[in-house]
Amino acid sequence: MNPKIVFHDLKIEIVLKTGFVARNYGELMYVVYKELHCTLHFVDNETYMVETTLKEMEENLPETTFVKCNRNTIVNLRHCKGYDKTISEIRMDDDEVFTLSRRNKTDFKAKRKNLPRMST
Repeated sequence: MNPKIVFHDLKIEIVLKTGFVARNYGELMYVVYKELHCTLHFVDNETYMVETTLKEMEENLPETTFVKCNRNTIVNLRHCKGYDKTISEIRMDDDEVFTLSRRNKTDFKAKRKNLPRMST
């Protein structure tokens, strides 16, 4: 049995054979879809491969902070540390780089502009 995922108001619950792990949405840096599974990458370098589609992830993640950057990847805008528009690449906090497709540029820019600012 591969892990399943359950979405809650503030957390993601990953159901494992031995129990479950609950993580805050803010800890999720990005999701990569490959071969009928999504791999969730968290800030503490933990990863979980779950049985779900990228579409299901996109529909359930908070749309104010998560954006689809290409057909295989969703990123958390709070963990983007750079964007190079000349080559359409997004750099994440862990230095992973993803290509931003032309189709998703407008959504990416709009969500970055409207991203709720963190108070200090």
